[in-house]
Amino acid sequence: MVVLRHAAQDVARDPSGWERRILSPCCPGSSSEFMRTTIAPGVDAGVFAPHAGGSREYLAVERGALQLTVDGTSHVLRAGDSAYYAGDCHHQFVNPGREPCVYYLAMALTQSRPHARRSRVPPAGVRRRS
Repeated sequence: MVVLRHAAQDVARDPSGWERRILSPCCPGSSSEFMRTTIAPGVDAGVFAPHAGGSREYLAVERGALQLTVDGTSHVLRAGDSAYYAGDCHHQFVNPGREPCVYYLAMALTQSRPHARRSRVPPAGVRRRS
C-alpha cells in the first residue's frame, strides 16, 4: 500500500487561475495518473499537446462548468457529467461559467509523461483568454 498525504501531493498553479493537484501516489512502472483540477471563472487553462499514441483520459466534473475541446471539437460539461477521450490529441480546458470549476481527471498513458508538467502548446489560431 502507498499513501500520499495531502501536504506531499504535487501541485501545479498557473497565474491565469487554475490549480492541478496530483492525487495518485507515484509508483515505479505506473503509467496512470489521477488528479483534481480547479479552474477559476472565465479562465482558459490552455491547449495541451498530445500524449503518446494510445493514451486515454477519463474526466468527471464535480462542480461548475467545463468546456472541454478535443482536437477542435468543444463540449460543455456540467457538474455530474463525465467524458472519455483519446489523450493522443490536442485537448483544452476552459471554465465558461461564473463559479469555479472542479473536475477529476484519470489518465492512462502509454508512456509516463506527467500532465501537470506538460507545456501547453496551442495549435494555430488558438489563444488564451486574458
